[in-house]
Amino acid sequence: MTLTTLLSLTLLACGSDDTATTTDSAQSPADDTPDSGDSGRNTDTQDTQDTQDTWDLGAFEGTVRAQIESFQVTLPDPASAAFTTYGTWEQRSLNPRLYLDPIADDQLRIGWTGESGTGHVAVVDSTTVVSTLDFDGLSVQGLANDGDGGFGVLLLPSDGKMILRRYTADGGLLWESAMTSGNEWAMSPSGSSIIGDSRLEWGGSRFASYFVIQDMGSGHHMDSYMLTWIEDGADYGDVWGTGCSHGMSQLVRTHPEHGRFVPVCSSDAYPDHGIYAWRDSGRRLYRAHANGAGLVSAELGGMTGTQEGLILSFNANQQDCCDAKGVGVINLDLDGYPTSGVTWLTDTDGEHERDSAIARIGTANDDGYTADRYLVGWRQTDDDSFLLGVIDQAGAWQVPAEIVSVEMGSAPGVAWGRRDDAFSTDAQGRVVWGVLFQKSDTFQWFRYSDFADEPAPTTQ
Repeated sequence: MTLTTLLSLTLLACGSDDTATTTDSAQSPADDTPDSGDSGRNTDTQDTQDTQDTWDLGAFEGTVRAQIESFQVTLPDPASAAFTTYGTWEQRSLNPRLYLDPIADDQLRIGWTGESGTGHVAVVDSTTVVSTLDFDGLSVQGLANDGDGGFGVLLLPSDGKMILRRYTADGGLLWESAMTSGNEWAMSPSGSSIIGDSRLEWGGSRFASYFVIQDMGSGHHMDSYMLTWIEDGADYGDVWGTGCSHGMSQLVRTHPEHGRFVPVCSSDAYPDHGIYAWRDSGRRLYRAHANGAGLVSAELGGMTGTQEGLILSFNANQQDCCDAKGVGVINLDLDGYPTSGVTWLTDTDGEHERDSAIARIGTANDDGYTADRYLVGWRQTDDDSFLLGVIDQAGAWQVPAEIVSVEMGSAPGVAWGRRDDAFSTDAQGRVVWGVLFQKSDTFQWFRYSDFADEPAPTTQ
């Protein structure tokens, strides 16, 4: 059995133009607590979405679109249904959770929960499912490759007691560890909970997990999380307790070269209203508007490594307390402290920008990164268009954002899941992502590269 250390960050239940603009990450104080009875709006729905297995990939021929390859794979079990959650000062619908991590030989490892209720982890290539591991009665809540060819998977049974399993590359079980204890009840972001996310990350010799919990004993719901170390998949221990309350969206990322984890949340209450690293009021990345009852004006997108830190994408809408212009990025160091103000990539009131995503383009070498360039994208809810562009670490456009597709029903050209932490960088420095719609067995995935020595992309 391989010795490993597990870091568990578990959340307990208690228009763009070519010139980006920058603001301070900590806005001036203001009374930003509206009537707690304000339930927000619900204008972004996906519940009636139908499935079509047709994909128009040739309608948009911009600079970024021309560098994107597209692949389509038929899965053995259609995805589960869409679900409702809190978003950017609203309730909104998200697609079934899809977890994706690239592996060698132009393959991906993906995780999803089927319409049957069975969880699955599969290895896929450009057209086929290479192998599948099934989890009867368990939903998949997170997936991460472990660096040794194997992977870890977060699984949730019907009793709410989250577990983590580590497998070898060929599907052999190495160990299983309980991620909850006592009266803690893990809340599935696609089932019993309408807040938060469920994430799993690997870094060096350990996993980090981040998911919503309810304490059934105290009655507190969705109001804290724990840092837990597990040696060899066996021992469970609480290191610290109260965290973001309520954490309305979560990310956890490890720096690919430094192996340092940073958790980030968007909170409507504790430690205050806004985006925080390490649930620390001293590491506020953006001040947001919130009501302590599920509504917050900022929503997380993605996070990726820079030369010495991380860069986070998010979206926010304008509020009296808190300036916002749609989609923004902010840099933070390996301890989660902001090292820049917010650079806004759009210049709007933020009412229609959602589902931002970001990943580094290129790989690291002895001299640092081969390029200070990041693929960044978002979705416009007013016309369901998807936009992609390339920025540097400061948020300046290297390739201006362009529309790469418009979603019509469930048959877009280039798309990604809603708040899916969608983009990843593979070993060759290419950005990969996918999308899986409710009750569909069609997994569409994409790969972006713009290196001079890369062959021209093809569409499958």
